[in-house]
Amino acid sequence: MSTTTPLLFRVAGPSNSGKTTWLLDLVQHLKTKDINVATIKHSHHNLDVLPDKDGHQLGRLAPNLTVGQDRLLFDQPIDTPPNLFDLVNRFYIDFDLVLVEGWRGEDIPTLLIADPPDDWTVPQGIIARSSVVQSSDYEDLPIWSVVDVGNWLFWNALGITDVSY
Repeated sequence: MSTTTPLLFRVAGPSNSGKTTWLLDLVQHLKTKDINVATIKHSHHNLDVLPDKDGHQLGRLAPNLTVGQDRLLFDQPIDTPPNLFDLVNRFYIDFDLVLVEGWRGEDIPTLLIADPPDDWTVPQGIIARSSVVQSSDYEDLPIWSVVDVGNWLFWNALGITDVSY
């Protein structure tokens, strides 16, 4: 499967609501459909990947690649957080799909996986909810399982958008 730009889809919910668990399940499900999928996560915190290692000290001063037997870590100092779409174009342009965690300021298709607290910024683009979401604010949205989300993503990554779920 190949598209000119990857489809973006966000899993949204408050802290500790299970977003990463949903992403893990989705990635496993999508790989069975031969979808070339990547993930990107946004944190509101500073990141110290390996604070006591020399490689991290290099990454604080200049872009640094740390290559191990099973991982490649790219560590680059930034003054301001980059734009989601710029990052996708830089790192994931050849993927069919990018699953997003966070980035609530962007308007992309979104699954809400938990009831948001009153002080939480609700993202734009919510198209469905998990069965855990019980708030009457979202009762008109369909309830999707991992399989439902996977099917929607599969067809939309192909450019077919008139399939019902």
